[in-house]
Amino acid sequence: MMIEWIGEHGDGEALLNWKQPTGGSDIIVNGDFDTDSDWTKQAGCTISGGKAVFSNTTNQIFQDVLTIGKMYKVTFTISDYNAGSVRINAGGSTSTARTANGIYIEYLTPSAGTNIAIDGFVAFTGKIDNISVVEWTNATAYNAPTHTANEGFTGNGSITYVNCNWNPSANGVNYTLNDAGFGCYIRNNVTETKAVMGCASSADTKIRLYPRNATDQINANINAANPGIAGSMTDSRGLYVIVRDASNSTIFYRNKAVVDTDTDLSGSLPTESLIVLAYNDNGTPIIHSIFQVSMAFAGGGMLQAGVNNFSDDYNLAMTRLGKNVY
Repeated sequence: MMIEWIGEHGDGEALLNWKQPTGGSDIIVNGDFDTDSDWTKQAGCTISGGKAVFSNTTNQIFQDVLTIGKMYKVTFTISDYNAGSVRINAGGSTSTARTANGIYIEYLTPSAGTNIAIDGFVAFTGKIDNISVVEWTNATAYNAPTHTANEGFTGNGSITYVNCNWNPSANGVNYTLNDAGFGCYIRNNVTETKAVMGCASSADTKIRLYPRNATDQINANINAANPGIAGSMTDSRGLYVIVRDASNSTIFYRNKAVVDTDTDLSGSLPTESLIVLAYNDNGTPIIHSIFQVSMAFAGGGMLQAGVNNFSDDYNLAMTRLGKNVY
């Protein structure tokens, strides 16, 4: 889709890019350099004053925390830049060499080692204020759904879909059986009894959203067997949030407003990956749709205030791009 995951603030954890569930935590130890510990420091590198200090050096500081073949998102801050360049070396996978103060984000997959190193690439003089490293997994687009910059992916209604490579049972951190939420941002107005997103591994595990069916109704499940929500819907465009806040309580929001509620009982968590532009029926993508989706998410349940903030933040981003739909 057009962006990577908005952020896991208790409300979400899956999108086209998402943070693996390592407790939501950084795998780096002492990434804020509060103490002179945990890092192996080569000549010309010290830790002082809450920063890693590089003094005209091509050496590095490092930790052994990575796994070969996994992707990582590395975020680091350069401060007090003076000369030279610095880069990240993640087990032989290196980032762009940086030559100015700023916050930088790199996506790296180690292939030859397990060290994460801050590397004084060319006689670097400057300081690193902090660094974080989290495991990262990309979603996969299948059969070439149409991508439009700043708008999202559009399905063809027959074979295209996006697999988030996120399994609610195995990967859910904030997403739990009776405290869960999912949803998406749809840009086109479509009438069809097909899925914009969903998955299930058995009858009582369904996550499913049909935004606007042939009779102008929504249908949605969250960790349950029956499509308990069936409120009126005459326009499929907008930001949808479906929340389960108890074993017998589901709330459906669109553009911050409550559309419907239901008391359908929860069953269990799906063990299949969540997909977008179709429905993952126990490993088989079916019910493909032609919606255009800019963002999709799954995570913990939200109260009305959380729904408001989440919706406002994302719609503001779309508005600034000139691509909002409400």
